[in-house]
Amino acid sequence: MFKRIMDRFSGKKADPAAAPAQAPAAPPPDEQELITVYDAYGREMKITRADWRDKLFLPQLKSSWDQPDALYSLILNGINDGMFEEVKAASARLLTIDPIPERSGTMRAIVMLKLGRLDDAEAILRETMQKVGETGTLLTNLAKVEAERGEHEKAEATLWKAIEREPNLDNGLMWWAGIHKDRGGDEAYASALQRVAALPGSWRAQLWLARGHLEHGDVDDARTLYEQVLATTTLDAESLMMVSGDLGNHGQVPLMVELIAPVLDFQRHDPRAGMNLVQAYLQLDRLDEGEALLSKLYALDLPPFKQYLDRFSAEFQQRRTQEAKPTPIVEQAMDIAGVPYSGPIWAYGLRNPPWLFAPKSETAKKVLFLCLSKKLTGGEAAQQERENAIGRLSRALPLYFAESVHVWTGHEGQAVIPVVRGGGPVLFGASDDDDATIEAFKSRGDIIVCGSIDDSEGRWRVACHVWSAEKNDWIAREQIDVPADELGQGVLALEQRLLATLGELRETPWDTWYARPSVEAMDVYLTGLSQSLMLSLVANGLVPKDGLWGERNMLEWWLRMSLQWPSWVVPRMAYLAILSNAAHYGSPVLEEFRERTLALIRDVERDQPLLARLAPVAWKAFEMNDALEHARRQVGAEDAYAQWLDRVVQGGQPLVSA
Repeated sequence: MFKRIMDRFSGKKADPAAAPAQAPAAPPPDEQELITVYDAYGREMKITRADWRDKLFLPQLKSSWDQPDALYSLILNGINDGMFEEVKAASARLLTIDPIPERSGTMRAIVMLKLGRLDDAEAILRETMQKVGETGTLLTNLAKVEAERGEHEKAEATLWKAIEREPNLDNGLMWWAGIHKDRGGDEAYASALQRVAALPGSWRAQLWLARGHLEHGDVDDARTLYEQVLATTTLDAESLMMVSGDLGNHGQVPLMVELIAPVLDFQRHDPRAGMNLVQAYLQLDRLDEGEALLSKLYALDLPPFKQYLDRFSAEFQQRRTQEAKPTPIVEQAMDIAGVPYSGPIWAYGLRNPPWLFAPKSETAKKVLFLCLSKKLTGGEAAQQERENAIGRLSRALPLYFAESVHVWTGHEGQAVIPVVRGGGPVLFGASDDDDATIEAFKSRGDIIVCGSIDDSEGRWRVACHVWSAEKNDWIAREQIDVPADELGQGVLALEQRLLATLGELRETPWDTWYARPSVEAMDVYLTGLSQSLMLSLVANGLVPKDGLWGERNMLEWWLRMSLQWPSWVVPRMAYLAILSNAAHYGSPVLEEFRERTLALIRDVERDQPLLARLAPVAWKAFEMNDALEHARRQVGAEDAYAQWLDRVVQGGQPLVSA
């Protein structure tokens, strides 16, 4: 039903001469035509017209048989999609149950008209007029019946009668204007609109006249008409979208914001007007206002729009990143903490379920991964920074290698992330004095891995140096030098060489459900680890909430990975973990993810029972206390799962120390 919902996204100009009653007969619909639908996650999907009709549309008609509002909407959608025969019985049913006779009479008459039963269509319209009077809608459709019979003078008189009663009916108005354009061109078209504009209560004709002024460069005249119409507060759902689109299409972006922003109301207006306004804020670089409006659009939860909102969100984040400048730091003058994460970073957000992760031996060696330092050019120094590619990887790679050590060896892997308390992560400059680094950390690990990263000349160069406390010496120096688009393959190769150096390598993962990222997924996965880090730092109070940019995109990242690779359980676990972190610090965008998260849980309950046991993490995030209480009653008090569930219910942040 949403297959053409975006056709007029930016105020796409309709043909004002189009007259539905006089259009040539449409060819039979192609049963294999692809229809756009949306799943529970808002993803766009394509199915054939036949499948859409038989598997979605007709079952919806049946289930709505006793619901007049829902049945009306489905009939209207069916008419718009050319399924007149399919909605014939439903339109008859609507006549008997609808408390709004004009609505049901109009639908039935249109179906009869489309099926060529003109006498039946006229009879229904006249019967309905006996009940509610000669309304503009009923008269317009009667004019269509007359035009279909070839009674064009009679149809035109009936149409004008309809317009006099309701001058703002879009279909009738544009038919009227189109008739006159066919006869006398643009001048007659404008005169026809002006005649309608002179009627009491008219405002839609003024919008079309304003469009004409914009097309001729008469911005002041267009503005005058817009101000008059907007002052009446009578615009219907789509008209504000038309105004915003017309102004944007003609380069009047500041005027669009000036006129539209004060009156936009999502209770009354088409969301596409808001999307046009978001685009205007981007063009004008008014990021705070644009992001605030974007959040309101997300809250409407309209699947057909989500892909466009996501693009806007990504563009806002890119603008923020471009504007941000790293802050040079003086290590002695700032409170820099080394934040440790053992094993997978996303395990913390899951409240470390003991029934999920097999414990390590008390004698397991601790392998410490320090953040990679940046190869510096002249004049560069250590800096506190927003997320960028090299900073992100300088932290994500140690996090991933610590996770890998936990999973594929008997050792305990731990990554140490340097953070300015109250600020953000730190990217240090590389030095030639690795011995000084070891001296600072050797009391905290049996094996220490440090190194550097460089992204110059379109390549990634990563060097890792491995020091052993047992030998009190360096035991390996591994590196990769790969083109930027081969990062995934390079990281997997470096991982294998590091694991071989560390020893106690396993053929199967420590936790049997684990699977490492593929070459194709590695770059995406590393970005996800950096997102998890930022949300964890905020949840632990180490980074302020206002230090987050692109928070919505961070939550989306793991969800999209979960949907892209549905059989890979790790992204789904990581997604639940970041929801937990976001809930802890009171994320303002969290509620946008409720329905999609619950859909994901329904999927895992059916296909991945191990993951289904983690559902309480999401229930806690969305304050679904009844579900939590029900889950708690199902397990015994001494059960490890019950103890974990108690931690989830209590909601304290268990996470890291620094």
